[in-house]
Amino acid sequence: GATNYLKESDIDKSKFFENTKEVTITKIEDLHDGEWVNLKVKVIQLWEKTHESISQVGLIGDETGIVKFTKWSGADIQNMEIGKVYKFNNVVVNEWKEKFQIGLNKNSQIFEIDEDIIVQKNTTTFKGALLHIQSGSGLIKRCSECNRALDKGICSIHGKTIGEYDLRIKAVFDNGIKTVDCIINRELTEKISNMQLDKAIEIASISLDMGDVLEQIKQIVCGRYYLIKGYMLDEKMIAESIEHTTEIVHDKDVCMSNNAELEPIKN
Repeated sequence: GATNYLKESDIDKSKFFENTKEVTITKIEDLHDGEWVNLKVKVIQLWEKTHESISQVGLIGDETGIVKFTKWSGADIQNMEIGKVYKFNNVVVNEWKEKFQIGLNKNSQIFEIDEDIIVQKNTTTFKGALLHIQSGSGLIKRCSECNRALDKGICSIHGKTIGEYDLRIKAVFDNGIKTVDCIINRELTEKISNMQLDKAIEIASISLDMGDVLEQIKQIVCGRYYLIKGYMLDEKMIAESIEHTTEIVHDKDVCMSNNAELEPIKN
């Protein structure tokens, strides 16, 4: 039979049956609490692990939306990479703080597939003052293998590494009614701070302190008003464009677009 053939041919049984059995794929917009589902998704973002029981945590998306996932250490499932597409089999849906989450445990399987997915993003516009810059901003180093920000030269996955320099701002914007936590990438950080990555590296090498770069960026950008366009990922806004503006608007409608709800920062 098929099982004996697989054994004699040294073929992974799970991969064989994955390719031969049709499974129903659920879209993210159709998730319901407590269901066990199969998904076809793209990995959008990976976060730092907060507990040893977690293997990977981040965001996945398909053509209908984005959802948080947690892969538990006991699952014994391969690590995934940002930008790649996977099929998730037998994963559980949970609701927490009125938002769905996906859990991958020992009953789950994942398979990398050679496809692409155009992920539906919840686009948003916010106009306000750059009120505060959080730690982990300015000149940072990232792991050359997984792109995670290093903590004192150490990647949470790949250990001690030299890393590669990058610029970013983790900002808090305020429009007088709401605040929004926003991640600003290298390109946009260079734009609003007038500081290129090469210049930031030079400043840090002279002073032997990467914190000096952040202090100079703060002097230029803090307190100024900006119009930011981007999308929401787990209560954070990822900036896709940012423009300086002198217009001060305290109108609850100005920070909304496409019915996206910006939630206040929780202390």
